[in-house]
Amino acid sequence: MKNRISVTLALVALLAFVAGSAQATTIGFVGAAGVNADLPVGYASNIAADGAGWTTSDGTGATPDVALYWGGAPDTTGWDWEFHSAGTFEFVEALNAGGAWDAVSPPGTNAVAQFQHQYTAPHEIKFSVPAGVAVILNSFDIGNATDQTLAESPYGFDIALIRDSDTATVWSHSTPLWDATVAKGGTGGIREESVPVNYTGDLGESYTLRFTAVYGSTVTSAQTWRTGLDNLSFSQVPEPTSLALAALCGLGIVVRRRRS
Repeated sequence: MKNRISVTLALVALLAFVAGSAQATTIGFVGAAGVNADLPVGYASNIAADGAGWTTSDGTGATPDVALYWGGAPDTTGWDWEFHSAGTFEFVEALNAGGAWDAVSPPGTNAVAQFQHQYTAPHEIKFSVPAGVAVILNSFDIGNATDQTLAESPYGFDIALIRDSDTATVWSHSTPLWDATVAKGGTGGIREESVPVNYTGDLGESYTLRFTAVYGSTVTSAQTWRTGLDNLSFSQVPEPTSLALAALCGLGIVVRRRRS
C-alpha cells in the first residue's frame, strides 16, 4: 500500500512539472493608462486570466502564483518604467507583426513598456513565487525608439537574470549597440531583438531581470535614450490546472488510506 501511494505521488509531481511549460502569460502593454504614465510597481502580478495588457494564450497560461515588481534602481533623474504607445517603437512591435496579440494595438501605435535611461543606471523586473512554485522566463522583445538623434552615442544592454537568494547570475545576454542611423530606418545594423531566455527557476525562488545600458562613446547628461520592452513571456510550474489535479489526487489518496 505504501509503495502504491509513493508511486502515485511521484506521478502527480511529474505531471505537474511537465504540464507547466505548455503555455505562457505574455505582456503586451496594450491599454495603457496614458503615454508616459508610470507602470504600477505590481503591474501584471498574479495573472489568472486574459486582461487589459496581457494574454494567457488559450487560458492555460495563467500565472496566478507569479508576482512582478517593476522597481529596480532608476537614477536620480527619475527614468523608470512607463507605458508608451507610439509609432516611434515600430521596430519592437514589428518583431511580432500580424500576431494575434499585437493586432490588438490601434493602427499607428505600438504599445510597449518604455524605459528611458541615462548613464548606466539599471532597470529591473522582479519575479517572485511562493514555496512549491517555480517561474519560467521564456522570452521578450527589446529595441530602441526611432527618435534617437545622431548626436547621441550608440547604445545597447547587458541583460542578466539574477537569483535573489545568492545574487548569482543564472542567465545573461548582451544586445548589439543601436545607433541613430539604424533607428531611423538605415541599413547596416540591428535596431531590435527577440531574446529567447527559456530559463526555469528553482522552486520558491525569486529572480530579478536586470537591464544595464552600455554606450559606444562618451555620453552627457543632455542625452536620453528610449527603449521599448514588448511581449514579455513567462510561465509557472506547477501550472494552475496541474496544481488542482495534484490536490484532487492527494485527496483521493487520503480517502483510500482511510478505507484501507
